[in-house]
Amino acid sequence: MIRLIYAIVIGLVGASVVHLAIVFLLPRYSQNSAWNAIVAATTINQPVEMNGEGDDPRLARLVSRFDPYFRQVVCRYDISEGGMRIHADVQAPLWTAAIYDSLALSYASGNDRLTAGQLLDFAIVDDRQLRFVRQNTPSVLTDSVIVPARDTQGFVIVRVFVPDRSWTQLAESFVQAISCDTLTF
Repeated sequence: MIRLIYAIVIGLVGASVVHLAIVFLLPRYSQNSAWNAIVAATTINQPVEMNGEGDDPRLARLVSRFDPYFRQVVCRYDISEGGMRIHADVQAPLWTAAIYDSLALSYASGNDRLTAGQLLDFAIVDDRQLRFVRQNTPSVLTDSVIVPARDTQGFVIVRVFVPDRSWTQLAESFVQAISCDTLTF
């Protein structure tokens, strides 16, 4: 009887370990992941609006999950040669930004209440670049939110709130002002 209970417990523990390993490895091996869709439909440091109309079909699949009262812009980055700064010089009443690694896992986020002047201004850097920025902050980054990256590649999704048609022009000017620039140190 003890052997039977022992075998059942070992079987359950083993099945749990295998199940968890599969769940955690699935995003890395999935061909239909958000990361693969964004890599296929965007270029590095080029903001792309995801509105579901006329988008690359892979991006349109991602947009269907978003709230219709938000406009979305994605910017893919590769900071192996230098950091990336995403910014807009136009204010919007409510915007949010989420930074993802190459596994499409969010590791940082912010909104208009976090930054100076409620302007979108984030700099994504690796550990070496972060040390440099802390010691010699370039003037262009004095008001930026500095985000240490988990990985050298990833993407940022910026969303701006558009509750009704009267906000469309404001949201449009904000979306058009979004820029993703390479930082060289």
